[in-house]
Amino acid sequence: MTRKTKSGFSLIEVAIALVVLSIMILASGSILVFLARGMTEARDDNDVQNRVEIVRELMVSDFRAGSAIVLPATAGTSAASVQVTTSDYNATTGVTTNRRYRWTLSGTTLTRYVATETSSGSGVYGAETTTFIQNNVASFSATHFDNGTATTSDDDRLDFQLSATQGTQSATIKYTVILRNVS
Repeated sequence: MTRKTKSGFSLIEVAIALVVLSIMILASGSILVFLARGMTEARDDNDVQNRVEIVRELMVSDFRAGSAIVLPATAGTSAASVQVTTSDYNATTGVTTNRRYRWTLSGTTLTRYVATETSSGSGVYGAETTTFIQNNVASFSATHFDNGTATTSDDDRLDFQLSATQGTQSATIKYTVILRNVS
């Protein structure tokens, strides 16, 4: 008598395989979600750090050459708007160009405005031009100091604090700009 062997899987074996496969798929999916969230947070963190650094670089460039702090007007005070005037001398033409740089936070938008003096030494500035806009700024403040103290002897230092957000990430920097051309 010949015995027939059955080939294939029993219903219990198939059910166990499906349970094991389902657990593996759920674990893989959880890992992918975790990795995707981490990549998004890393990208947001990088973006917010870069944005804050761009603002810092521009402000340092604008204000380091400053010859007078216009806003905040009183030493020892802080404001959400800061303004300095600069004088740029062109040795080739012998002409000095005066500019006014103003940074203002309105809502969550930090805007940089530039105005150029209409004629050298006139003290009259043309219309302001918007040259830079940074969105998602949580806070911005500038404090005007003179010689490291809150006195009114001569303008020489601005302390800034800037906070920005991107997604779930945020960055805050504090920095000091010393004006080089104060008379």
